[in-house]
Amino acid sequence: MNITLTDTASEIIRNKVGDDKAFLLALNDGPNAFVAHDWCCAKGNQFQIVPVFNQVDGYTTKLSNPEFNVYVSEEEKPYLADHLVMDFDAKMNSFQLKCENNTIDSNIKLKNYFFS
Repeated sequence: MNITLTDTASEIIRNKVGDDKAFLLALNDGPNAFVAHDWCCAKGNQFQIVPVFNQVDGYTTKLSNPEFNVYVSEEEKPYLADHLVMDFDAKMNSFQLKCENNTIDSNIKLKNYFFS
């Protein structure tokens, strides 16, 4: 699996995730520790971007990307395609995750960042 970030998405993520350039692409529901509830100020439709600074249990699948370390767990895999593209929509102030024929999620936010 690989993920390509557009120039705009890459610039915004680079400024948010720090020097490790690592983040999780985590589902926004289900039994993971990152589910957005009342303690989280922003959430997307299905996925959220979670900046990480250490390895996270269960998030062992690394998506191929030349700049970022992007990880998913087994729970996210069925929702994703082999070739993903992440873009940023300035009007919606959120990220979009797309595959060749479809938009997977059109409203992804960075966890704990009100404005992505």
